[in-house]
Amino acid sequence: MKHLAAVLLLAGCSSATGTISRETNDVRAAAVRARDHLVQAQRQLDEIDASAAQVHQQIAYVDDRESPVWATMKFISVAVGLAAAAAIVYRIKK
Repeated sequence: MKHLAAVLLLAGCSSATGTISRETNDVRAAAVRARDHLVQAQRQLDEIDASAAQVHQQIAYVDDRESPVWATMKFISVAVGLAAAAAIVYRIKK
């Protein structure tokens, strides 16, 4: 009976080599996961860099001048506002 208890007790203890082996495998698996993450991050950085390069190429075609239609609409809206203000002042004075 004592021998059976000793065998069961010792069977539960793992050897140092087994522990080191398991921990080494865990570290290796973590390194593989980290490497995969870095590869994916590098792909995303390459995509961002390519998008930035496209923006730099397209910026040459951007024009800051405003549309003549927009300028006309602003002029008309200012004129209508001034006419309305003048009409209100004319009504108040009369």
